[in-house]
Amino acid sequence: MNKGEWSEFYTFLRLLADGKLYAADADLNKIEDLYYPVIKVIRKSRVHKEALFYEVGDKKVFIVDSANNNELRQVSAEDFAINADKLLKIIKNASDSSFEAPEINNFIAEIEFPLVKEKSSSKRDITLVIHDINTGHKPEVGFSIKSKIGGASTLFNANVSNNLCYRVEGLSRLDSETLKNLKTLKAKALLKVLYENSCQISFESVVDSHFESNLQMIDSDFPVILSELLKLYYSGYSTKINDLTKEVAKINPCGFKNNETFPFYEHKIKGFITACALGMTSKNPWNGSFDVSGGYIIVKDNGDVLCYHIYNWNDFQEYLFNSTFIDTPSTTRHKFGQLEGDNLNLNFQIRFK
Repeated sequence: MNKGEWSEFYTFLRLLADGKLYAADADLNKIEDLYYPVIKVIRKSRVHKEALFYEVGDKKVFIVDSANNNELRQVSAEDFAINADKLLKIIKNASDSSFEAPEINNFIAEIEFPLVKEKSSSKRDITLVIHDINTGHKPEVGFSIKSKIGGASTLFNANVSNNLCYRVEGLSRLDSETLKNLKTLKAKALLKVLYENSCQISFESVVDSHFESNLQMIDSDFPVILSELLKLYYSGYSTKINDLTKEVAKINPCGFKNNETFPFYEHKIKGFITACALGMTSKNPWNGSFDVSGGYIIVKDNGDVLCYHIYNWNDFQEYLFNSTFIDTPSTTRHKFGQLEGDNLNLNFQIRFK
């Protein structure tokens, strides 16, 4: 597993050790007096057909077979804490992109071989039953997990279906040598030369119809907003989502009235990155529902496991808005960045700082 995948298992161990999931503010600081008591973690196993319940008790974790509600064994919370600390040290010291953690193999066997990484096509990485301090209920909720240990984790994955198509006007004014050189340039350098030669680059369409519809589920104008965001990114203005959003607002490609008073673009772009975080992809039709019913869990470099629950929605959106940036994926794999006649495709992925 890589650092991000091992961080998911570290979260599993740490939550059972502590029995609490602390909330974070908009700057990813722990809110000491706001946490959700963890009642159980539901996890699939390599040796059991049905998922197991890891129930938090008084200084113990009870491992229960969900198929027949039989208790399989009891393990001390301290043992979970010891092995969580071991795994954190392994993750932080790892130099390879993927690695094993033999120091905790015996403990994995002792706790009935839970999966290190949940196999799921959704964005849910862990399923918890928590005590909801706001309602008093004990809901079963799913969280996505992102780790700040190691490299930048991805919010929105690159895919060929992410392509947006632009029309380039003014190519006829370029001499043959310049046109020939354009074929050797990567996307950012290509846009620089096009602008230097007074070419106009205008948004044509979202190439994939499913992705276009997903964007329109967020807002009917959102394909236009995203196209402007990408054009600014490839023009070298900035990589940061919050900086790019401010510039899009100045340009006002949708022509909103009262744009100086109302944060139209910030609101819509926050809605987009939140949808990316909680369920929307570019490949599959999205019905507006979230795969992640609880929220987001962030593993900090110091080992703190903090969450943005749906209840602290504003802090969650603010964190996403201020902590993400656009990155360039592989141009050959995702088929973009080269002129095809007077058309140009641009692609993107979104990562955490």
